[in-house]
Amino acid sequence: MPPAPQQPAADLLQRIPLSALTVLDVGCGQGELGIAFKRSSPAARVMGIERNAELAAIAATHLDEVAVMDPEAGDPPFSVPEGYDCIIYSFALAHMRDPFAVIRRHAELLHPDGTMLMCVPNVEHWSFVERLLRGTFD
Repeated sequence: MPPAPQQPAADLLQRIPLSALTVLDVGCGQGELGIAFKRSSPAARVMGIERNAELAAIAATHLDEVAVMDPEAGDPPFSVPEGYDCIIYSFALAHMRDPFAVIRRHAELLHPDGTMLMCVPNVEHWSFVERLLRGTFD
């Protein structure tokens, strides 16, 4: 079992609608967020996209479906004819060349009442500035 989600994943978890039956986690890592959501909503179908094959393999043991792919390379390979109820980006957007194109493309995959949740780092936060000043920013 993957570890419990850390902040900000725990903040995102609280914002996933409990009514969501189809959830796409873009950049799902080991699947921590998806498995935590399935504890609250076991009937939900949680799918993940992950670039890192090793992390995706771990996520695949917990989520309903996982694809190893670059989210910028195309649409998720999952069959969701009614559209996703929730699409989550937990820091994945910060690693994309054109996150706005991905958001626009994925918005077309949402159910009409669907939700997108996004978390991006705030580079103006004092902790980032401190790491920059110390030369420890990665």
